[in-house]
Amino acid sequence: MNANDPAFPVDSDDCHRGITNRQLIAAILCAGMNANPYIAQGASEVSKMTPEECRIAYSESAVKQADELIKALNK
Repeated sequence: MNANDPAFPVDSDDCHRGITNRQLIAAILCAGMNANPYIAQGASEVSKMTPEECRIAYSESAVKQADELIKALNK
């Protein structure tokens, strides 16, 4: 799996390519972290964060996890 390949490939050159595999996986992981932030970051850490800090932490973590998952899938 190439991280930068389209998540939903099409056979037409006339069509917008959409999101990449990496973007899709990161979005799914981020949604999961937002659904239960206390598991994602730990209750004590989340309680000290502002909403903006939470969004940044979840985004960074989701991208790192997406990259690791793609690496594992390519083994």
